[in-house]
Amino acid sequence: MEVVHVRWMIAAGLVLSPACTTLIGGDKDYYEVVGGQGGAGGQGDGGAGGQGAAGGAGSASGGGSGGTPPGPCTSADECPGGGACEVAACDDNVCGLAPAEDEAPCGGSGACEDGACVCPSGEQYCAGECVDTAADPLHCGACDHSCQGGACEASRCQPIVLADRFRYAGDVVVDAERVYWTNHYSGFVMSVPKDGGEPTLLASDGASSPWALAVGGQYVYWSDDSDGQVYRARSDGEGDPELLTDPLRSTPLRPRPAALAVDATHVYWTDPQVNEISKVPIEGGEVVTLVSGQEDPFGIAVDAEYVYWTVRLSGQDAVRRVPIGGGEVEEIATGQYEPWGIAIGAGYVYWADAPDAIHRATLEGRDGEVLAEEGYDLRSVAVDGEHVYWTAPDEGVVRRVPIEGGIAETVAEGQDTVWEIALDETSVYWINNTDPGRVMKLAK
Repeated sequence: MEVVHVRWMIAAGLVLSPACTTLIGGDKDYYEVVGGQGGAGGQGDGGAGGQGAAGGAGSASGGGSGGTPPGPCTSADECPGGGACEVAACDDNVCGLAPAEDEAPCGGSGACEDGACVCPSGEQYCAGECVDTAADPLHCGACDHSCQGGACEASRCQPIVLADRFRYAGDVVVDAERVYWTNHYSGFVMSVPKDGGEPTLLASDGASSPWALAVGGQYVYWSDDSDGQVYRARSDGEGDPELLTDPLRSTPLRPRPAALAVDATHVYWTDPQVNEISKVPIEGGEVVTLVSGQEDPFGIAVDAEYVYWTVRLSGQDAVRRVPIGGGEVEEIATGQYEPWGIAIGAGYVYWADAPDAIHRATLEGRDGEVLAEEGYDLRSVAVDGEHVYWTAPDEGVVRRVPIEGGIAETVAEGQDTVWEIALDETSVYWINNTDPGRVMKLAK
């Protein structure tokens, strides 16, 4: 059983009256008015208390700040109230918390024993009550780990469906508020709020076969697989789609952009049909070819200085980069088998080599290493500050590994043709490229 003592509960969040200051006495904490002097501040969870009267609860890095006591407390209303295993008391200018009697109700499902809160076996004390972290969707696996609308099973959050009833999604991206995807088969570009709701149609005219996606500023950008052009529309759904590229521009074959990336000024794409890396201003205009002769380029990523891409199915499989303004091509990694998805973060390039491995190297192409070996085909990859995530379509799983390497783990399984992936601070999003297709979300 987990025992949470009174002193810990006070430090973790009980709010004290401005007239009370902390003193430690015997086997419990109590509070006393100190005229003319500030008392001790609230003690942080692992940090020191601040100076002055009645400091607030601190964070993990420090205690709360104190102040000057306004005077003695005069009623129980000014005392700390109602914490589990405690009752408020105010007598002779002493404001305190006395332990409740044994077996009194404690935070919901626990009980008080000798002034300590005792949770039943298998439960933890979270947010003022005992909860089963193996099944509680607000405290799944740990206190305050919310499943964001999903169920909690065996201490793990379960994915939820944000949108379905469409055929064959092509790509997925997210911004601060919404999730966007292309409906490749039916010719739609759609979005849905991150917390779920009614999907919004962003484009159907001018989107006969939308495929790759990128989002930036107030716009979402996509490529069309049927005409090889690049379009954009407002992310709020207002207005009509805009054609960014010139459909009459001369190319050796019909263009077919496979992956998009966007920065503050340009949209960038790989084109395995014409074997080029190109860009166009975000408002539309002249298409500039940054690199040609790439023999099946696929995944793409961009930072403030370079465009990065993968080259696959050519016998020259590699990861490369070029300055965003054009220039000399640099090798990040060679000797790959079939690299697909690519992502950048924290000074590294990460990519999925389709047969079985997740790789990384520095942005300059140094210190290449394998982070995970899987034994099956991989596709999309995304990275945050802690993990690299990837999809394995044939296996129907979403997996991750720490960015420095370690033990890989499955975060979602049983997915039908799990395809592209996107991340934000709290969640993982992906699409199932099936009929019917789905847009999925999982709390990290």
